[in-house]
Amino acid sequence: MNIPIYTNAPVVQSKEIIIHAKPKKVWEIMIDIDNWSAWNKNIKNAKT
Repeated sequence: MNIPIYTNAPVVQSKEIIIHAKPKKVWEIMIDIDNWSAWNKNIKNAKT
């Protein structure tokens, strides 16, 4: 997937990985913002 990045944004980050899961499962996890800190150690407290 090649998505253009707005390079004038105050913060820009880009990373690419391979996820061995169905897109539906990945999307369920990504939209569960209240539980991001359970799988991402860099997030202390995410709120919707």
